[in-house]
Order: sequence, then structure tokens, then C-alpha cells
Amino acid sequence: MPGSGHLLSGQTLYLKLRDGNTIDDLLIHLDDDRIAGGMKMANGTNSRGAPPFPGTRAKSAALVREQYLKAQAYKKKIEKAGGDPEKMPERDLNLEALVEVLDGKRIVHHHTHRHDDILTVLRLQQEFGFKVVLHHVSEGWKVADEIAKAGVPCSIIVIDSPGESWKPRM
Repeated sequence: MPGSGHLLSGQTLYLKLRDGNTIDDLLIHLDDDRIAGGMKMANGTNSRGAPPFPGTRAKSAALVREQYLKAQAYKKKIEKAGGDPEKMPERDLNLEALVEVLDGKRIVHHHTHRHDDILTVLRLQQEFGFKVVLHHVSEGWKVADEIAKAGVPCSIIVIDSPGESWKPRM
């Protein structure tokens, strides 16, 4: 899985550690023979840096939402083309991956810590209907009811001495 320094860090692969000589030997394949994987995303403190990072939490959320809207439009163009190569939009690999997220073929692994950032992810998930696993969720206890209501799984981290990944900033 790519690091979580960017809003859209990249695609993930799911592997099973077993006998094999190459990554291809370890890949998990879905029933339709696609390679199983997800999409790594982040918000909050990670995205608050100087350019190329957005700089603010609000701008981070707006930029991610903009990408989901572009992916929806890209998907509609593909559907409208009906398989006709002449009518297909120019290929965009970034949007193709997000269309897979929108179609439920990729799960978003979302790096988020603060309670307000967690709620931002839940609002985006509700708006666009993607599957998400929240990673870290250091302040998840503050919004546990909202996480439970959304039915979103969490991969939590317990922090007793904050380090580089979690620096509470206002």
C-alpha cells in the first residue's frame, strides 16, 4: 500500500503470503479474475503541508470531492459511448481507478486521525457510496456512534505518546 502523504496516494494490492517467486504468485484474484486491491487516501494533518499539498482541511476535502465528481462524469461518458471506441473519452488512469472505487471494485483505505477529519470521510462516503476502511482513527472514540451508524470498519491505532504521524494541530 502506498504511503499516506497525499490525498490520493495510489492503488493497493492484496497479497497472500504463500509459496511463490514473484509478486504475481502472491496476488489475490477476485471471482472475475481481477486483481484484488484498494485505494489509499488521506486527509487531516497529512495534507496540511506546503505545496504540492493543499494546506487546509477544507481544501483537502474539496479537492477529493472534485476528483470523485470527475470520476462520476468520466464513468457517464464511458457508459454513453456504449463500447464505441470513437465515442470513448480519452483514457485517464487516475479516473479509471476512482471509477472502480465508485463501482465498489476497490475499497478505500483512508488514513485519518482527528474526529472532524473522520466525519469528513464519512460524509464523502455517504455522498459517493464507496466502501471504506478507516485507518488509525485516533479520535474515533469521539465519533464512535457516527462510525457505527455508517457501518464503516476501522483499523485503529492506540497512541500513548504521539509521534510524527499524529501531531494534534488546530
